[in-house]
Amino acid sequence: MTYSSYAARTKNIKNKPKINEDPKDTMIRTLKEERDKLLALLNGQMPVGDFNPSGLVAMMFDESTLEKLKQKKEEELRAQLEAKQVVESVNNYIFKNLLFSGKGENEK
Repeated sequence: MTYSSYAARTKNIKNKPKINEDPKDTMIRTLKEERDKLLALLNGQMPVGDFNPSGLVAMMFDESTLEKLKQKKEEELRAQLEAKQVVESVNNYIFKNLLFSGKGENEK
């Protein structure tokens, strides 16, 4: 065998590494990752649209239940946004009317 044919054959070798992991450990790791995703979703750290449940969660809940949970979370996020907007508008009103009017609380 010549060097060039050996080099051509070795060039075509594809290695696919596989982690030697116990199936129980795999399931535990998957469940922990899923738990972290759900906690991030509940804490508002992950947008609702980015949530894609794994097969384990999909097996625990049917599609309609997942959709209801997603809608509930979206409603909660909308309510939080509306509350933040109200607080911001009140702060702007106070800032504009009290600070720029030249009157403090002691002067009336």
